[in-house]
Amino acid sequence: MISVYVKKFNPIPDSDWSDGETETLLFSIPNQNGNIRPFLTATVNNEMGNAGSFEFSLDPKNIWYNIWRHMRTLVRVEYDGDTIFYGRVLTIDRDMFRSRTIHCEGAFTFFMDSVFQGEKNGFTITLHEYLQKLIDAHNECMTDAPEKKIYLGEVPGFYSAGIDDIQKITDDTQKFGAFTDFKKVKDCLEETLRDYGGYMRVRYNSTDEKLYLDWLKMYFNTEVSDQVLSVSSNVVDLSDTVEVDNIFTHVIPLGKDGKSIDGTGGEGASGGGNGNRYTITLISEGEGFETYGFVKSSTNVAAKGAIITITASPKDGYAFNTWTVLAGEVTLVNAASPNTSFEMGTADVIISASFKKGQSGGLDPDCYLLSISSGQNGTVSATEGPQIAVGTRVYLKATPNPGYRLVGYSSAQVTVSNGSFVMPAKNVTVTAAFEAST
Repeated sequence: MISVYVKKFNPIPDSDWSDGETETLLFSIPNQNGNIRPFLTATVNNEMGNAGSFEFSLDPKNIWYNIWRHMRTLVRVEYDGDTIFYGRVLTIDRDMFRSRTIHCEGAFTFFMDSVFQGEKNGFTITLHEYLQKLIDAHNECMTDAPEKKIYLGEVPGFYSAGIDDIQKITDDTQKFGAFTDFKKVKDCLEETLRDYGGYMRVRYNSTDEKLYLDWLKMYFNTEVSDQVLSVSSNVVDLSDTVEVDNIFTHVIPLGKDGKSIDGTGGEGASGGGNGNRYTITLISEGEGFETYGFVKSSTNVAAKGAIITITASPKDGYAFNTWTVLAGEVTLVNAASPNTSFEMGTADVIISASFKKGQSGGLDPDCYLLSISSGQNGTVSATEGPQIAVGTRVYLKATPNPGYRLVGYSSAQVTVSNGSFVMPAKNVTVTAAFEAST
């Protein structure tokens, strides 16, 4: 039996379809409801490694003609009690005869709706823990759409795709998420999949009505067939298509880690002659997924000696405060100007832009005092202060004396995470602790 269910659809007044929030049986074969008109056409397409799709068409007299919502309506297809497709409506087409074709994308694309922020030095954790971090980041973005939450499912082993076989990888700690920007969770999962092989799928569990991410060696215990394909024997048709979509007309060798190779005469040749190129990363201050302004640089990669221009544009209700160099040891022409520049050195550069809330010619009245101390074994500075507007992210920089190292920060008012915190509506005292290096 084939059954199709829908949820989150436009209800039909004065009918059994008056809810729309509850999963409802749309159609089944054999038909359990004789007064329901079937689809004109319907096709489920499941591919290994892809989200899958479901496409069907309706004539204008069909009672389901107007129930569909783009990116909102959920559709589930069952075959003999097993869910073979679960996803959402992506596009709705209508032809000159007003027949509608509904295109649905599989649940794996839900990961396109969520983002994950890495860290400069990455997370030293197991692969399983990294997967859970990605899942948690996705679900955190789905607060208003719980039906799109996904949980970690079957992960029987981690696999590395080799030429001859697939080898199991031990679950040791490794470095993951070594980036400072936001990436779609889907992109993070696919990058990990390319490194370790196997297949990922999002599976609907009818018992608890939840979605699970599985990472499998093969789909549905698939076995390799030893059947020989032969024209005129068991091959009815055969065609060959050559596409030019992936043809490159210009190739620039960048070498290891995206740095140009010596002697190529590229951008690196004008910067000190060593051919090395380094990255420029700008960070806009914010809280959670919200930033207080926009930042951009004249380029994201440059060689030593290149002049880089950076610009900060605050959002409504905020004003630019200052730039802070977090890595790279470059000198800004004017750190207090939203438009400034610097000369590229011989290391990757990370610069943060901070903003002040409600500033117009002076400090906002809603400001509080920051006090920092460090004892005798090192010094600590802050990107803001001493008066700081509520909601401003403050970055701390500790410099230990020779023979000492930073232990951490302590405060009774805030939690310092990765060397920064968001200013609350009260005065804050932060102390940096140092200890002798061993």
